[in-house]
Amino acid sequence: MTFESYLAQTKEAVEAILDRHLPTGETFPPRLHQAMRYSVEAGGKRLRPILCLAVGELLGGEAKVIEPLAAAIELIHTCSLVLDDLPCMDDGIERRGRPSLHLTFDESTALLAGEALLMRAYEIVGQALSESSLKAREAGEVVQLFGSILGSAGMIAGQQVDLQMVRSRLDVKVMEYRHSRKTGSLFHLAVKAPALLCQAPIEALNALEIYAKNLGLAFQIADDLQEKGASAAESGKSSRRQAPTFVDLCGESESKALFAQLVQTAEQSLAVFSGRAKRLAELSRYIGQRVT
Repeated sequence: MTFESYLAQTKEAVEAILDRHLPTGETFPPRLHQAMRYSVEAGGKRLRPILCLAVGELLGGEAKVIEPLAAAIELIHTCSLVLDDLPCMDDGIERRGRPSLHLTFDESTALLAGEALLMRAYEIVGQALSESSLKAREAGEVVQLFGSILGSAGMIAGQQVDLQMVRSRLDVKVMEYRHSRKTGSLFHLAVKAPALLCQAPIEALNALEIYAKNLGLAFQIADDLQEKGASAAESGKSSRRQAPTFVDLCGESESKALFAQLVQTAEQSLAVFSGRAKRLAELSRYIGQRVT
């Protein structure tokens, strides 16, 4: 199967998995559940759940455990987009080619829908862990991972730094911190969580963490490069608050060079799998093609 076919087939599978793990739009209270579905069903590349499924496949994970994990990660991602778009954050007007959730419904419903998506994700993770063969301590590690990657030292920290950034105080280390947390955190989670569930050996776990760290940062730099000068119609999103990017700080040429280095490092980290991590390698190349 070609990578393009694999990507299309897996994305279709992810849509079905998400549909199974979301309440219907008629579930009471319907407005809340319709808002949750509005944001999730807006689509997207679904790279994070696809990554999760690819790692599970590589490590021989059971579908009944890995699939709910993939759903949970995408619900968390959608939650972050809903919250980022609120007027008190990035004041988003459009997301994935549709009006932002708070404009289609209202701010209060958007906030509650974001919280509900996050809580549903944790519920799904708990369900997956209960069906796994992990011992209590190992299962606790997975829950801890979710909290640390998403919390005040992870994704939420990245958004806080994003809100505080101003052009006159741009710094490479701060920019890397912001990108590695705000965007990279979910790539890290999508790779490490299934690895822990599959009880991957330490060598494999370390290699996957290097892969995720480099891939996540590369993905965000690719976004920065693609959005430079792109219209809202081309990017599928628009907001009233524009944060500075890697391109603003380093220029297009240096950003492209760093991007290429990150993609190469991500792919090289997979050498420990002796060619078995084909889909992960292809995913890194796919991201690499976004700016070439």
